[in-house]
Amino acid sequence: IAVVVLSEIALAQPIGPGGIYGGGGSSGSASTSAAGIAELATDEETVTGSATDKVTTPANLTAKLAAPGAIGETTPGTIRSLIKEIVKTASGNLAAAEVSGTIINNYGQTEDATLALPTAASGMSFMVVCGTTVAKFMRLDPAGTDLIYLDGVAGTDGKYVGIASAAVGAAISFVAIQTGESAYDWVATSISGTWAAE
Repeated sequence: IAVVVLSEIALAQPIGPGGIYGGGGSSGSASTSAAGIAELATDEETVTGSATDKVTTPANLTAKLAAPGAIGETTPGTIRSLIKEIVKTASGNLAAAEVSGTIINNYGQTEDATLALPTAASGMSFMVVCGTTVAKFMRLDPAGTDLIYLDGVAGTDGKYVGIASAAVGAAISFVAIQTGESAYDWVATSISGTWAAE
């Protein structure tokens, strides 16, 4: 990209042969394919990233790096280095973000709960830990075409793994693994408590 920023002296020179463009040129605006006149962006324009007709300077980049905005689920100064805990007390669907490096806790559960897992995909992993003791079940139900290998034993597509009566400290981990050219399933490893497959 060729960009010419003109000074007052340069503006006094003719555009064209012998002028600032030498072998001929245009007095139009600079673009990604042609040299031309360009305006410098302000720090604010660089930080917001909204302008498409300005050029930036090293000082602008310093301002942008000082205020980068949200990065994934984090914001500057609060980047998570701890595992995110998600409390689920009733039946419902788990989003992909909720089964990616998280802990699912049943704290406050008062009724039977079945959590529907999203379709297994590369990089997904999470742990279920019971923070409440209650005589109710907690089940993890895979998508219809996914199966769960519980402690090395293959289950059946669409069949859950769960604990019949939640107890504080009962825990199980889940990791999605590739089992076909474009297919993934879950590997569940009991940590504590009595977990069983449907």
